Amino acid sequence: MCACPSLIEDADTAIAALGPFRSNCFGHLGDGNLHFNVFPPKGGQLADFKAARAEVTRVVHDIVDGLGGSISAEHGIGRAKVEDLARYSDPAKLSAMAAIKHALDPKGIMNPGVIFPA
Repeated sequence: MCACPSLIEDADTAIAALGPFRSNCFGHLGDGNLHFNVFPPKGGQLADFKAARAEVTRVVHDIVDGLGGSISAEHGIGRAKVEDLARYSDPAKLSAMAAIKHALDPKGIMNPGVIFPA
């Protein structure tokens, strides 16, 4: 069963408790892959949002993790979520990923140091 409705409802509630933010959730419902974006209130400035960005991200990612979801899907983890990958991923999975990376790139020349130390 897809946890998408729970994610949307729980995240909207949690974000509302942090401040007057707006959310825009969209994605690929068929495979349970959603993009959950949070914005300042209408007429608000992005600078007002930047101060709360880490907390908003943590709240949403905690909810995703609690529902058994992943903080990243078909696009990969990206540079912005490297710390979150360590927080929310299984250590055995991270170890396997590092071993695969090392096997394919033993000299560490592809995206050096981005996710795993070179």
